[in-house]
Amino acid sequence: MKLIEFKQLLNNFPKQSFERGEIICNEGEVCEKIGIIESGDIKITTITIQDHEETISYLASGEVFGNNLIFSSHPFFLGDVVCEKKASIIFITKKQLLSLFQTNEPFLTAYLAEMSDKAIAIKQQQKLMTHKNLADRLMYYLWMQSKKTNSNIIAIPSITKLAIELSIPRPSLARIIKKLSDEGIIKYQKHQITIK
Repeated sequence: MKLIEFKQLLNNFPKQSFERGEIICNEGEVCEKIGIIESGDIKITTITIQDHEETISYLASGEVFGNNLIFSSHPFFLGDVVCEKKASIIFITKKQLLSLFQTNEPFLTAYLAEMSDKAIAIKQQQKLMTHKNLADRLMYYLWMQSKKTNSNIIAIPSITKLAIELSIPRPSLARIIKKLSDEGIIKYQKHQITIK
């Protein structure tokens, strides 16, 4: 159950709109509230020592940010939270969260499920990165997504976003997809890959 499903409850909390390119939170800023994305997309980016922008992750409508930081002993954002597509975000402070946990057990359960899912996703990402062979990395990712959706058809937002998620240069990922398609292992169509 996603937190966004508690629409009636969430109407009591402040909502803010952001335009594409607008910074929502700065890297190094203390996380004092969680954000629930009601609509739109955001990305988390950082600037490298060589002054290049690197995208850490993308988040879409229904997803939450800050929830893994707000109760941390090091509650600092690891990158800039930037609006990627016009967004509406509901903010809940730490104090408000604690009050919600005490008065609304279904919300607490959904919040704990969200945290558990994120922890599992981090572990899966670590396991994904242990695959040094890039084709193996892609196939492991597709297998994970297939298990989540119980389907051999995996939706992908774009090659660029998939390359970021897999930590593979975009041209290399495009070559791997073509090679695996030519070998009949996968079938690639715009915004989806089918495991044969």
